[in-house]
Amino acid sequence: KNSPRVLMHIDDAQKILGATDKASEIVVKTSDPLQIETVISRIQNTLGDNYTLYSQKLKVLEDASTNISFIRGALNIFAGISLAVTAVLIVNVMLMNLNERRKNLGILRAVGASKGQIFRMVLFETLLYGILGSLIGAVAGIFLSTFMLQFLGSAIEALAEISQLSLVIDPTTILTSVLTGIIIVLISVSYTH
Repeated sequence: KNSPRVLMHIDDAQKILGATDKASEIVVKTSDPLQIETVISRIQNTLGDNYTLYSQKLKVLEDASTNISFIRGALNIFAGISLAVTAVLIVNVMLMNLNERRKNLGILRAVGASKGQIFRMVLFETLLYGILGSLIGAVAGIFLSTFMLQFLGSAIEALAEISQLSLVIDPTTILTSVLTGIIIVLISVSYTH
């Protein structure tokens, strides 16, 4: 956009460049960006394979796709580290919770509760925490994603020349996140037992 450009008749350009009856580049602009590949295909069929056809917009989209893949990988690494730290914190909280309730659990044992009953009670409580926490986290994640899309969406749309971004909520992703949270709390209970 900011690069200097000179527009002139092709005959004048050929004389200046010493390339009579030749052109080094032809720029074609389509009115519909979705038709870029169709236009390229038609030009290729007309001119043959002796010419290199290039789409600036498709190149920008390919670069944006590569950048998004890199960012997605970095975010996945960050999510994995966060998940590991969260798992350690949950185990730590469960151990502290059981240590604080040691007297109460001892009283339950003294009045006749078996180890299995106490374990099931702690398991049920932890499972309830895991389900509630995972559901709250999934809903908060959806709201945060919506906010981030509104906040960053216009910048991404301008950079990639995309008309509109939309949030895609995949039920598999939500189910996976909820199940991961539940599995982490179940592992923490088995670790504390």
